[in-house]
Amino acid sequence: MKVCCSSTGVLTHSMGSPSLVVEMVNKLTVGLNISATSQYHSIAMNLTAHYKSRRKRCWATLNKVYFSDMLTGTASTAAILLLFLTLVGTVASVLQAYKSFNPTRP
Repeated sequence: MKVCCSSTGVLTHSMGSPSLVVEMVNKLTVGLNISATSQYHSIAMNLTAHYKSRRKRCWATLNKVYFSDMLTGTASTAAILLLFLTLVGTVASVLQAYKSFNPTRP
């Protein structure tokens, strides 16, 4: 296997399929006894907790999908603002209609 770092920072390989590389990397720790006194144990635990956090994964998805660049972020923000203003207008119209049907008596 030949692994080299290209100028863009992407690792390349010549093994054929990416699933073989994934399988090989996942099997690197088979048979290793990683104790709690290891220097990297706390880092590994924090990384695992970070990955399992549903809130952080949702934020990452939002950032990747809706705020990936300046134009997409601006359009998403404008759409959210427009929805909010539409909701405020709808509530105001409903309140105005309710007051006109039920006039208050002195």
